[in-house]
Amino acid sequence: MTLSPTALRSPIETPDRLIGREAQLQMLAAALAAPQGGLYVILGGPGCGKTSLLRSLQTLLLHRLSGATLAAPWANLGPILPVWVTPGLAASTAELLRGVVWAFRSVAREQLGICQVDEDQLKLQLDAYARSGDLSYLDRGFREVFQVVEGSRRGLRLALLIDDIESIQARDWQPSLLASLYELLNPYTPGNRSQEWTLICSGGPRLHDLLESADSSWKSAGWNPISLTAWDGAQMEQAAGQIGLPAGWLPADQLRALAYESGGHPYLFQAELLPGLLAAAEMDLTGEALQPVLDEQLRRLRDADFWARWLDQLSEQARILFRALIPRPQSLELKDVMQVLAGPLGRTRAEIVQASPVLAKDPLATQRALKALSYCGLIVEREGRFQPGPNLWTRWFEANAPLPLAELFDRYKQGLAILLARLGPGHARYQDALVYQQRLSENIERTQRHGDNENWRSERSLLIEELNALAQSTLECSFNSLVDLK
Repeated sequence: MTLSPTALRSPIETPDRLIGREAQLQMLAAALAAPQGGLYVILGGPGCGKTSLLRSLQTLLLHRLSGATLAAPWANLGPILPVWVTPGLAASTAELLRGVVWAFRSVAREQLGICQVDEDQLKLQLDAYARSGDLSYLDRGFREVFQVVEGSRRGLRLALLIDDIESIQARDWQPSLLASLYELLNPYTPGNRSQEWTLICSGGPRLHDLLESADSSWKSAGWNPISLTAWDGAQMEQAAGQIGLPAGWLPADQLRALAYESGGHPYLFQAELLPGLLAAAEMDLTGEALQPVLDEQLRRLRDADFWARWLDQLSEQARILFRALIPRPQSLELKDVMQVLAGPLGRTRAEIVQASPVLAKDPLATQRALKALSYCGLIVEREGRFQPGPNLWTRWFEANAPLPLAELFDRYKQGLAILLARLGPGHARYQDALVYQQRLSENIERTQRHGDNENWRSERSLLIEELNALAQSTLECSFNSLVDLK
């Protein structure tokens, strides 16, 4: 089947078009077969295929519910009704969870033909929950629907599918949502629905950090990550064939080189790269005539807004950690000052923590960031050593990602120490350097205590300009170059 470029930019809804996600579907099938529900999180960055995986799961469950013949393990599952919820449309935890019950009622009517629910009674229960926040009202409302449905379909269970749960990250009610879901799914809390519900949601690094944070009830109760790994070469060739790229038109080594640049990322490879190649194939471009097309495709990949969306999902700790993994110039002095232990095979956990004072200050947060980046494919672990993930992401990150303030301030302090050590107390400009050190230290202390603002940023910028001029006139290099800043 040949697919249009437009179709490749939309989420996939049928499992027969889902490439390279067989292992993840098997994990979801095993989760749904378990006697107790739980929380399962599909982890990946923007455009990694989280929605496609959830939609394909929904399709499989609806086929199973309708009695269609499916292969194992889906044929072995009991009846499971998928309830799809979009959290970004809700204004509060109460509104979202009330919407879950209404969605359950609606999908039961659509898929099972069941509509004998006392809507007035259901509305009373849900309104009482919305006013009080008491989950027992929500549970009664759920029971109103569930008892009617189970009377028609014995043994029915629910799969609650919440796509893009990170859309509530900026809302002040997101902690209460996670706490409420915990109460509903934890078998040891009153009113739980763990016998009937399995919650499957999608998110990225920020959701991972939230669930792993110290104040998260899910951290102790346990949650189950399902990582969307990068495509390998064979899966990329399968995607190329799916869109209709003529076999053999593009040499395998060139296709794999382009695949490497896109980092095995489904959206970039399918929606950004392959349509341009298809257009070139239709014009029968080959050899030297094809090279400008390939160069343009790489330029588009490097400039894609996609990378900025990735950056927005990363915590400051994750940004610092990723930056610590990027190989830097191997001057002995820089390596000593920054404690950079880079090598072609990446770094161990211990070396990563040592690579930055900021990482060393909070090893637990660093460990969470390491796991989040690994789950989402931004870093790769091989034999206990970690390397940056997609090649283009690394280059975009180096060129565009602002240095986190904590890391920037540490570098400023290190740069001042280097400058003073190089000058020595006997130098004519040593006292000037001490004055700059004091002024910059005061600026940093104010910023860390009260937060940054435009006036303090302007003051820092002027101080760095003066330090650059001082270092250039005395050491014949800029202050920024002392600590690998642009």
